[in-house]
Amino acid sequence: MMAPSKGILIVVASLTGGGAERVAAVWADGLAESGHRVTVLTDLSQPVTFMPSHRVRPVSFGLTPRPAGRGLRFASWAVVSRFRAAMALWRILRDERIDVIVDVGHQYGAEVLAIGRLKGVKLLQTDHNACTRPADMPMRLRERWRKFVQARFYDAVTVLTEPDRREMSRIGVKNAVVLHNPLIFERYAGEGLREKVVVAVARPGALRIKGVDVLLEAWRGVSERHRDWRLRIVGVSPADVGEYDGVETVPFRGDIAAEYRRAEIFVMPSRCEGWGLAAVESMSQGCAAIICDFEGRQREYVSDGVNGLVCRSGDAGGLENAIERVISDDGLRRRLQLAAPDGLERFAPALVARRLEKIIYGVCGDSES
Repeated sequence: MMAPSKGILIVVASLTGGGAERVAAVWADGLAESGHRVTVLTDLSQPVTFMPSHRVRPVSFGLTPRPAGRGLRFASWAVVSRFRAAMALWRILRDERIDVIVDVGHQYGAEVLAIGRLKGVKLLQTDHNACTRPADMPMRLRERWRKFVQARFYDAVTVLTEPDRREMSRIGVKNAVVLHNPLIFERYAGEGLREKVVVAVARPGALRIKGVDVLLEAWRGVSERHRDWRLRIVGVSPADVGEYDGVETVPFRGDIAAEYRRAEIFVMPSRCEGWGLAAVESMSQGCAAIICDFEGRQREYVSDGVNGLVCRSGDAGGLENAIERVISDDGLRRRLQLAAPDGLERFAPALVARRLEKIIYGVCGDSES
């Protein structure tokens, strides 16, 4: 006998850009496909990049567009927005039968905890960032509170990697379980012509975390020896990174798979990466991947010299050497491209949604037989 379908509310700050937002939409579709009643509570005042299917009911927080800047107008908007989000959450729990709230990230964690507990709903938090930081990039107190204190009051917390689960347990958060991100791209079997392009992905608000400066330093030497190759950074503008020879910037695009299919090489130079959805996506499209590993997290899908090259995070010299190797050695590059998609089928959306479903059943005290 199968466990009964559930009323599931996914709370996510927005469905615009970003990896966590895409993951939330994929989860919603997967759970709805399995017969659950899924509602997504989010900010629909922004342009939606990842809209779930018709099986999922989207509900708006009712927010007004965010004002520019960080002054008094923004502060007033932030206060009103939290109140409106809380009221929208209250109305859904009042009017619908919701069994579990899936809180994507921490943006509205306080509201989810307070109102969810008051209404007797089970609570699942999903964390999409690494639980440790490099010594020169410590977490802010607010982030530590959300990640390590609020997490204890949820029925379960998902993290992206086994190193993060161990770290949460060490700190005292014993309810953490590993849930990898879903890979929405099918394996690219095409043999289309690729350009002499090294592609990377970043976003303006996280340039240091994403290691863009490390990549640009590494590229300076590579570019001098390989003038016919270009570095293409997707998700930023020249105003974000500056002007460099042989470097192109491209605004964020929804069809990012097209960027991966045109490039020979993908580089993830991050100093601190929770998992690396862009890396897995690029590998599924046959890029030769060069990945900066942060405390073993990326080694959960990259094996050095087998399906990619692995570098230490923050090491511009090591990254330069790795890029040089893959550009200069056609045989190595081709081997890495052919092996890159191997094993990624375990991140298929249906399988990840099934693992999430089991976590939800566990939180709700249900079992399957």
